Amino acid sequence: MMRVRVPIAWPLAGYGHLAHHEAGHLVVARCLGMATGNAIVRGSVGFAAVGMGTRAPAPVQADTVLKDQPDGLVCAMLEASYPAHWPGKTKHQAGIDYATMLTAGRQAELIEADCTLSPDEYLHIRDSDHKQALELLTHLNCSRHSLGYCQHRARRLLLDHWEQVKTIAASLKEPA
Repeated sequence: MMRVRVPIAWPLAGYGHLAHHEAGHLVVARCLGMATGNAIVRGSVGFAAVGMGTRAPAPVQADTVLKDQPDGLVCAMLEASYPAHWPGKTKHQAGIDYATMLTAGRQAELIEADCTLSPDEYLHIRDSDHKQALELLTHLNCSRHSLGYCQHRARRLLLDHWEQVKTIAASLKEPA
């Protein structure tokens, strides 16, 4: 019998733990064999450079401006990078891996705040990362519940590599 996951809203007040968010993206990307670059945190804004598969990402600059990605861009990037930059993976696996990386930031924030999701819950929020993950999953004809799978997968990877997340997050925090 298939378990249906229940969507929940963001349980933390404010932005949570931004340095852990960006570190979470980098650590999960590396676990899944994606190329990574640098990350920065500036006030309430953060960025992590992650490539499509093995394609090297452009470095994040200190003056990078936060902006929403155009609809469909992440799907076009997957199509352009597959199969050359996703060795040994089907397009479906590549898309699931990228969606998992996109959900890792919020999962890292929840872990740092000692907030857990039950196995039948998943986050349904309107941030850029989750919007892109949903676009990818829809593009791959996945069920909307696949988002929960990606979130729980990201959480497991983060917990297995939490020391790496903490080390990267400490390097991203702005001095007080």
